[in-house]
Amino acid sequence: MGYHKCVITNENSTEAPILVVYLHGGSSKGNDNEKQLLEPGTDSIARYLETHGINAIFLIPQCPTDKSWGGPMNTMLKAMIDRYASEGVADTNRIYIFGGSMGGTGTWGMLSAYPNFFAAAMPVAANPSKTVVENVATTPAYTVMGTADAIMKVETAASFVEELKALDDDVRMDVEEVGLTKQPAYRVTPPPVSNGCLATGAAPRRPSCGPQASAKWCPPSSSLSTASVSATPSPANSLSEGIYWPTAPQKSPRPWRQPHISLVHTL
Repeated sequence: MGYHKCVITNENSTEAPILVVYLHGGSSKGNDNEKQLLEPGTDSIARYLETHGINAIFLIPQCPTDKSWGGPMNTMLKAMIDRYASEGVADTNRIYIFGGSMGGTGTWGMLSAYPNFFAAAMPVAANPSKTVVENVATTPAYTVMGTADAIMKVETAASFVEELKALDDDVRMDVEEVGLTKQPAYRVTPPPVSNGCLATGAAPRRPSCGPQASAKWCPPSSSLSTASVSATPSPANSLSEGIYWPTAPQKSPRPWRQPHISLVHTL
């Protein structure tokens, strides 16, 4: 499983960076470690972190073509996150996860698989029906659904949210009059900062420092395999235990890239 990393740095802040993970939808599955970057959610989240001056490490993994988020992929995602947590480069009390469509369902799944692990979550256009509600209820969550979505049903999410509320979870749900999985203009946008929090119930941070933060896209990376706590490069252009290693630099598809944001694709 390949992933990209973006480091957002605010030179006026000494806080340890938060760790943010975004899970893409089903149409971005692949083995090129590139297609997931085209999703609008990556743009929205990176801009939000940068604009609000939040020190952050932003990870964008790609689900292999023959798999879906959930099940064995939960273990691989957790290993990727644990790599950064164990190295002490991020604030382990502020790990956030976002996802849209299949990625939103995968986000609910990660909350179910790892209760009390994430600071907050934002699943969008997602189906939570296969999760353990008691586990999910340990994490603050903000979910958004679309009324015209033919795949992910508002009623399913609404019923689940009511179950979470009954368990005193800090959860919020908004409904948009669109089908989120069919609207290219839709953006996965984090909720506004309130009382110094990134999301409902999130750990407090310093007030926004404005536009001084800068973002740097780092070389494509490989996550850990499910069988070990370390990884070594596989032969070029091959898959080994679910780990993808790009063979050559590729041009960024991001139209929003600005001069102060550098994208590096060399290994």
